[in-house]
Amino acid sequence: MKNSLKKIAGLLFIIFLVGGLLLAYLMQNFKGALIQNIPDLNLTNIEMAQKQFNELYYTVIGVYGIALLTIVFLLIYDRKDNQSESFSSKKSAADKENAEDSDERIVNDDEIEDSDLKEVAKIINSDGELKNVLEKAVNKISTVVEAGQAAVYVKERANGKSTLNLISGYALSFGESRKISFEVGEGIVGTVGKEKKLIEINDVPEGYINIVSGLGKSTPSTLLVAPLVDSSMLYGVVEIASFKQFSEAQKKYIAECSNYIAKKLKNEAKTARASKQSKETND
Repeated sequence: MKNSLKKIAGLLFIIFLVGGLLLAYLMQNFKGALIQNIPDLNLTNIEMAQKQFNELYYTVIGVYGIALLTIVFLLIYDRKDNQSESFSSKKSAADKENAEDSDERIVNDDEIEDSDLKEVAKIINSDGELKNVLEKAVNKISTVVEAGQAAVYVKERANGKSTLNLISGYALSFGESRKISFEVGEGIVGTVGKEKKLIEINDVPEGYINIVSGLGKSTPSTLLVAPLVDSSMLYGVVEIASFKQFSEAQKKYIAECSNYIAKKLKNEAKTARASKQSKETND
């Protein structure tokens, strides 16, 4: 639409310019035309009306001149406006691209008011090995909700099977060398992964989980297992145990933190796929 108006303005400018030149020519030869076409007139009569002719001539020329300058100004302004708009658009696009490059946060912690949630979000946004980042996150979560133990399982697929493999934890009762894995649908962890729904158990079977301290080991009374889901996709499961029941506020906090962890795992999976594709392309 804007280009069409610009073309029309250019055409009108040409017509106006040609018309102005034609009018100037006619006005300049007005006296001769009167004498030639009206026999009763002579040069003396024409010269007597010279002042009026000049006033008419200069008025028309002045009006056309002002109009011409106005059109030229509008065309120049329109061109500069287009250049400014183009520059502004390019700058906005560049700013947006730079903002995306400079702000690679997984969770926008600027909008989080709760200090405990904000701290977990900052941990999730931090650099470092995934295992260490998740360990810091569950340590913070466990401290806030007064949990005795926590574990994070990451979903992996191999040999046609989806499994949930332990990657990080808090106060685990076994060493890091021990590998724990559940198929999706197997046990409580696998069931939560399959159904993508949080499960809370307030009567944990004796020996299901042992929380070890310097005073010995004991079984917690409450177990909360939450799926790590983002956009309906399962990325893992988090398991948190406590000696007392979780309050509604604590459950809400755990659910929100689970969303943050899910986003972290989603980002890691995306990065891994991109790296794999790049390697395959190079090979």
